[in-house]
Amino acid sequence: MEKEKKATPSFFKDKKIVITGTLQGSRAEITTLLESLGAHVQTGVSSKTDLLIYGENPGSKLEKAKKLGIEVMEEVTFLERLKSEGNDQK
Repeated sequence: MEKEKKATPSFFKDKKIVITGTLQGSRAEITTLLESLGAHVQTGVSSKTDLLIYGENPGSKLEKAKKLGIEVMEEVTFLERLKSEGNDQK
């Protein structure tokens, strides 16, 4: 009997994520991708936010996330994480 391979859950699954700054890709595409991985994309940073993904010129959301002790991730790191999970769009 063959064992079925279990898909490894995405790092982003069930995380509340905010995207900010100028991104290389379309914000709508990134939002759709994150939601397909089980993430919940938010528009603003709060104490319930798990992760902030930022591009160039992130503004006040990055500072607020840091003050609240929320994990932050540059867009480049985000894209590398997707690739390592086999979820990159390219």
